Amino acid sequence: MTRNPISGDTYPELVPGRSPPRGDEDTTDPREAAADSRDWPLGTPDPDRTPSGDLPITTRQPRRSTRRASHLVLAPPPPPAEAETGRVLCERYLLGRRMATGDVGAVFAATDLRLEKSVAIQVLSPQIEREGPHLVGFRREAVAASQISHDGIVRVSDFDRDRDGTPFLVMERLDGRPLAQLIEATGALPVRRALVIAVQIASALDAAHRSGIVHRDLRPGNVFLTTQDARGDAVKLIDFGGARLRPPVPGAIDGDPAVDVRALGAILYETLVGAPPGARPGPPSARRAVVPVALDRVVERALATDPATRFPSMAAMSAALIAVLARVDPVAAATIGADGADDDGASPEPVDPTGPTMDIAAVPDARAVAPRPRVGLLQVAAIAGAVAVLAAVVAVLTAVLAGLFPR
Repeated sequence: MTRNPISGDTYPELVPGRSPPRGDEDTTDPREAAADSRDWPLGTPDPDRTPSGDLPITTRQPRRSTRRASHLVLAPPPPPAEAETGRVLCERYLLGRRMATGDVGAVFAATDLRLEKSVAIQVLSPQIEREGPHLVGFRREAVAASQISHDGIVRVSDFDRDRDGTPFLVMERLDGRPLAQLIEATGALPVRRALVIAVQIASALDAAHRSGIVHRDLRPGNVFLTTQDARGDAVKLIDFGGARLRPPVPGAIDGDPAVDVRALGAILYETLVGAPPGARPGPPSARRAVVPVALDRVVERALATDPATRFPSMAAMSAALIAVLARVDPVAAATIGADGADDDGASPEPVDPTGPTMDIAAVPDARAVAPRPRVGLLQVAAIAGAVAVLAAVVAVLTAVLAGLFPR
């Protein structure tokens, strides 16, 4: 070591053939460190100090540390915080009560502070937020649901991240409960109610398929029943996280829509029987005698193992369900059939719900059994008035003819 005689600083000696020490090495001479660390007994004068206690100018000043700061290491950012009631996301959405908790996150009742309206927000769990597949599915759900315009599909209005990176999805708030909870609480549903729910699901899926979107994760837990409809159950399809987007080609049928057809058949079976179908479910009427045979055939065709033997489209299955509903409740079938008309006002063509190897006459056409339109009171009064006028004219003509041609 080399010492500066004035400042007292020490410097490492450069030895030929030896590289200078790195900045993070301590270059202090061990002998000097041992001398500086000696303990002075109390009352013993410091030899480096004058009698007055001041350090002389020529005395070595306290040595400055020659240890350099190590390289700066940035700590990883803190993980996203768990979403909780009272938290404000993006300075806009105030989280309220927790409505549900799932495998990938939680759903909160929330308030849009900017628009002052009630919404529902699904927040991805921080434990799996950094996993790519879950985040991709979360975003896919937002894109898929926002591209479908149908009353039977939950409306999604926003997808964003909070300042700490927490992704969330903003959707309409629904009042009701999932179909899975209803089946768990009540068991098998009445045939009419099961048909009405199935027809609404088919209508919503048909709109999704026309938009080029296949749900691929349809189950009772993803069918939400609201109480906003005076007719009874109003269906809302949720959770499009597993949806597959495909180009909507008119008239093109691939294997994807058949997945939703089979899933709807399984839901219909569970609502009729109270339990999901097994490997060999058999007809629902075998476990519940009130199920019509025509409905058995619809379920069997939807659950067919070969996708080619299932319904060719969700519109075809919807028409088959309406045909069976027309026998159970003609008024409900006529109402739902009118609501399920296409955008151009034309209802889907009736499709044989039993397939080419089944009896077509077993499931009548919904239009053939629909009730005739009722005649209103004004129409009855108009007809009665016309008959009275005609009778008066006949009476006058009779009187005139009697005067012209007396007997």
